[in-house]
Amino acid sequence: MSRDPVAKTGDIVDRYRILGTLGEGGMGSVFLAEHTLIKRRVAIKILHPELATDSNVIERFMNEARAAGTLGHPNIVESTDMGFTHQHIPYIAFEYLEGSLLTDEIYRINGLPLRRTIRIAQQIASALHAAHNAGIVHRDLKSDNIFLTDRDDISDHVKVLDFGISRFQAVGDDSGLIVGTPEFMSPEQIQTPNSVDKRADIYALGVILYEMLVARRPFTNDTEPRELLNRIVHDAPPPLERAEIPHGLAELVMNRLLAKDPDDRYQSMLDVEAALDTFITQDGASPRRRSRPIAVVVDAPRPNRRTARQRITQTLATIKKQRSPRVHGAVIGGLLIGLVGLGVATSRSPAAPSAVPVTRSLAAGAPPRSAVASQPAPPAPVAKISVTLDAGLADARVLFRKRVSPAPVAMQITPSDILELVEVSAPGHQTTRYWLTLDRPTRFIAKLAPGPGSHDASDDETRVALGEVTRAPVEPTKKSGKAEPKKKPEPSPDAKAPDWPAESESTKPEPPGDLEPLE
Repeated sequence: MSRDPVAKTGDIVDRYRILGTLGEGGMGSVFLAEHTLIKRRVAIKILHPELATDSNVIERFMNEARAAGTLGHPNIVESTDMGFTHQHIPYIAFEYLEGSLLTDEIYRINGLPLRRTIRIAQQIASALHAAHNAGIVHRDLKSDNIFLTDRDDISDHVKVLDFGISRFQAVGDDSGLIVGTPEFMSPEQIQTPNSVDKRADIYALGVILYEMLVARRPFTNDTEPRELLNRIVHDAPPPLERAEIPHGLAELVMNRLLAKDPDDRYQSMLDVEAALDTFITQDGASPRRRSRPIAVVVDAPRPNRRTARQRITQTLATIKKQRSPRVHGAVIGGLLIGLVGLGVATSRSPAAPSAVPVTRSLAAGAPPRSAVASQPAPPAPVAKISVTLDAGLADARVLFRKRVSPAPVAMQITPSDILELVEVSAPGHQTTRYWLTLDRPTRFIAKLAPGPGSHDASDDETRVALGEVTRAPVEPTKKSGKAEPKKKPEPSPDAKAPDWPAESESTKPEPPGDLEPLE
């Protein structure tokens, strides 16, 4: 349905000047705007005028503002303001995001590497855990409502969008109204929509994980809508057909997230986070992060037992020179008791804390001299680790933390368990993007294939570059049975990612699964 624009470039909407249009959906239009006084850029969502008289729609619009404005979670888009246009139509001002939709990224490279997939899923789970703790169920969680942006030089920072049809549990139900995007709806959203709880969001996260791994959804909207809903309720999802997916991760997605019965799923997003964490931190040969993160700290000084005993021995020798045998015996007895106590204490506490300074208050009314206060020892400093990024090619360049440097790049950084992007390029070779967790001293040598274009490295290619294996595994072909290396997708022309996602009330057709990496 064609609509007259509710605002155009140059218009003043309350306190904001419209700079351009970002997108349009079923509930409202989104504009890039700037505060007229402080010049801060925001994304303004203005409700469609024909919906401004519908109390149910206005309630949903208010829900979105309340959720985004009160949760205060780093992975939930922030609502900064709300007001009304001159025509008394409500609007919401959000923080302005630059990046791409998760949906676009999935189909741009035909599925995400495992490290990226798990890291993104953990952030989504963390955001929804905060919403659930506030009594809010999203009910329209999907890859179109996940935005990937950069934060503090770290890529793939997740922002969950669009709480427009969220349910505030304290408010009540929707009288049996089915709401959501069909491909991401849980069976209970279809069968008993007025009893939906946070476990529907857990199911939707399972669909998102499934889509990130294999670049397709368990059930697609390529048939008659009623048939699609019937399949969601009764059919098992197709298996995850991707060789490098760990068996445990496949079990998690298929049996604990996409279970038909809500009681068979994880019961909280906190449980989902913990389960996903095992696939990032556990050791093993499967293509995950190299191993459990190591906390590198400077050891605190320990008491010197030998020195303490030497002092007692020296004191005993001094006492022997004294003339009074009574004093001699009393002091020796006390020192021997102290020596025994020292031995017992040190044997029970092999890592006793270092001595802390003792302070006494000299102010009026202070406690007696015997009552002293101990100050806690300062935390041990975190040691830096050495990281070298190279490609072994002439004129190679490395992009890391938004800085481009000639290879090799050597640096000292603080160890971290955050997934970071390393992009390596060289003349005559494909530009390759790797996703690394730099939690220990690392020497990384990228293996670039000859030819034009770019692609995201697989987990096997990443392990080769890290030196964990000497070569990527090969798979037997169906015709000859011989082992052949995995083929790389051909590059395609550049395309610019949108700055802001369109309104999620309308369901987009599923992107084709054969899109290829961009240069």
